[in-house]
Amino acid sequence: KNNPIFTASELKFAGYTANEIRISIGYDPTAVQELYQAGFTATELKGVGYDAGHLNNGGYTASQCKDAEYTAAQIKTGGYTVQEMEDALFTALELKNAGWLIDDLRAAGYDATQMQLANFTAIDLRAAGYTATELSILNNTTQLPTFNAGELKSGGYTVREIKSAGYTPQEIYNGGYTDIGTDNGLKAGGYTVNELRTITPQYSITAYITGGYTIHDLRLAGYTGTQVVDEPNLGFTLFDLKMNGYTAAQLKTEDNQSGIFSLRNLIDEGYTRNELLEADYTSIQLIDEGLINTVSQDAERIEYLKAERLAGKTITEMRAQPQNYTPKEFQLAGYTSYDFERQQITFTWTVSVAFETVIE
Repeated sequence: KNNPIFTASELKFAGYTANEIRISIGYDPTAVQELYQAGFTATELKGVGYDAGHLNNGGYTASQCKDAEYTAAQIKTGGYTVQEMEDALFTALELKNAGWLIDDLRAAGYDATQMQLANFTAIDLRAAGYTATELSILNNTTQLPTFNAGELKSGGYTVREIKSAGYTPQEIYNGGYTDIGTDNGLKAGGYTVNELRTITPQYSITAYITGGYTIHDLRLAGYTGTQVVDEPNLGFTLFDLKMNGYTAAQLKTEDNQSGIFSLRNLIDEGYTRNELLEADYTSIQLIDEGLINTVSQDAERIEYLKAERLAGKTITEMRAQPQNYTPKEFQLAGYTSYDFERQQITFTWTVSVAFETVIE
């Protein structure tokens, strides 16, 4: 035994069994290494009394021990690491039952689906450091997220974490996150009104406002001015709409039976002449409402004519108005000789004309 004449390989070749050789060389690590080098299988060594620890010392892998039907607990006791056992394709449940802790299993690379099969909950996994994204991986069988949004909520994941993991607003709503304005509500989770409008049943405008969203947020989500001012008990006015970006052009197109978006009201709430001209109100309408004076002071006439030009009014349209603009005023307002030529206009008025190229 101490000074063997023949090696284990030679004895095996000569027909000696593993048990006969074991009786000769014993259980020490060197002896097991000899048996391993001689080509004896883990199953053969298990059959003659060697445990997983002996095989570990002898150079056998955890996978070979598994094939020899050592249990996960025996292999763990034999000193194999959790990573070696994961490489041997033990399931997370088998390793959990063998005494490995959840942190060990996470370190070995078990994913959320495998951990769920090991009966770990979202609470367990969050405590072990798994992210919401890791818990959202698709189950190969169901092709659905391993954990649904409701389970993630129960596990303590926030709306923002669940949203970042790719769950839809509807899934998060169905999972129990229905409040908008709480510290861990949908707004705190980073959702816009536009995103929340995809949820069924839909939230009311009141719910959005009390949840912390603004009229500006509602406008960006496509709510009309009419919807905002008609929402019961909120008391929003045309002025509120103006301060939150609703344009005169937008409001003019809305059919509001109360008349709140009339030209007179738009003027009273501070919409400017240019804003109203951009909304396609005519200068005559603005004159009728007193926003534009018909006085003949040169500066005001030029300023008004310039505003009309910027609003897209042509020379022909402006000549049809009662102010009797001169060619010089058209020039000072920014109209060019090309504007005249394009409309085939030749001034023959007996006035001092700057557009000499037009009159020639």
